Amino acid sequence: MAFGTPIPSKAHRFAGEWWSMSSEGLLTQATVLEVTELSAGKVAVGEFFRRMLDRPAYAAVHAENSAVRTGVGSENGAGNGNIYWDEALRMTAPAGCNAIYLEIYCENLDGRHEPVAATRIPVRDFLVLPPGGLHRLSYRLFDTGPATGNKNGMVNMTVKRLDGP
Repeated sequence: MAFGTPIPSKAHRFAGEWWSMSSEGLLTQATVLEVTELSAGKVAVGEFFRRMLDRPAYAAVHAENSAVRTGVGSENGAGNGNIYWDEALRMTAPAGCNAIYLEIYCENLDGRHEPVAATRIPVRDFLVLPPGGLHRLSYRLFDTGPATGNKNGMVNMTVKRLDGP
C-alpha cells in the first residue's frame, strides 16, 4: 500500500512547486492514463467538529494542465464517510510529470463546492507496468482545509497506462 503526501487545497497551486519535487520517476513522454476512481472511505468534514462525510461528493484528478472529475458518488447523505464512484476517467499526463493529484470535493451548506481531502500519486507507482497493464492502488487522504496535513480517509483506484514509455 502506498501513502500519498499532503497537498495544498487550491487547484491552481498544483502546477507550482509541487511538480519540481524530484526528477526521479518522471514521465519521459506524454502518457494517456485511465484512472478509475473506485471508492473513498472514512472521509470526514468540518473544521472543529469533525463528522463523517454526509453530503454529495466527487473526485477530481489533476496532472499539470490536465484535469478531469467524476460524477457525484452513490452514497450521498449516508453519513458513513464512504463514497462509491466506480468511474473511469481519461487524462493525459505530460512529459516531465512526476505525480498526479486527487482531490475530493463536497457541496457545503452554501451550495459551493469545497475540497475536503487530497493526495499525491507518484508516477513511479504505475510506471512499473507496461502500457495496458492495470495497477490497483490505495492512498491515504489528507485534509485540505485549515487542518492541512491531517489524515482523512483512504481512496481506492486503478490506473491503466493506455500509451507511453
